Amino acid sequence: MTLSNYGKLYTANTEFEKGVAFLASAAFLKKNAISEPQQYVALHLFAQGIELILKGALYGKNYDLHKKNGRRIGHRLDKLYNLAEQEFGFRPLSPQASEQLTMLSNLYYNHVLRYAGIQDIFISPASIDVSLVEQKVQPALRLGRREFRKALAADK
Repeated sequence: MTLSNYGKLYTANTEFEKGVAFLASAAFLKKNAISEPQQYVALHLFAQGIELILKGALYGKNYDLHKKNGRRIGHRLDKLYNLAEQEFGFRPLSPQASEQLTMLSNLYYNHVLRYAGIQDIFISPASIDVSLVEQKVQPALRLGRREFRKALAADK
């Protein structure tokens, strides 16, 4: 099925908003987590939220191109961010924030946050610092929401 321009934009916005919902769920669970498994799930939800807001924003910019890129990049948060950085002119992450994003990306991509395994013996989720990445998410959310509101209103 071929989507109209409005359908592509609506789909991109839905992807973005689902990412926002994952981020909100991650924040709630992080604040209320009472076990390490819950902390792992909070990190997984945070990573999934980042993936969806970045993919949604990229789809909103050029749906056909970035739908292909999204499949090629998959769940690599660091590569998605680099693509968004090029597409939207984001300022590069600091070396420390980039290191956090790469670490989170590797854990997310390799399903370490999602499934139990030997890593649970050696890695405490409390030791996984994503604070600098969290700081970068809020401005991106505000920008994304503003841009989608304008685009959806203009394309109706």
